[in-house]
Amino acid sequence: MDVHSKTDSFCILWWMKGAKGQVPKKVMQGKTECIMDNLDPTFVTAIECDFYFEEQHTFMLEVYDADDHTNLNALDK
Repeated sequence: MDVHSKTDSFCILWWMKGAKGQVPKKVMQGKTECIMDNLDPTFVTAIECDFYFEEQHTFMLEVYDADDHTNLNALDK
């Protein structure tokens, strides 16, 4: 945990797939770039998603502070 510096943030967009009443499965749709040392980042990476007409879509956006810049997939740290 980097307590002595500003946030190194990036976002992940998850599509929450699953039937109603079931536990949804998280499917990663995309990830932004990591913005270093910035408390008010502006992300430029677009994340495109499929759209199915007349279906309900549930998405979850998570924002992370990157502690290990060499491994942005280690989300549990």
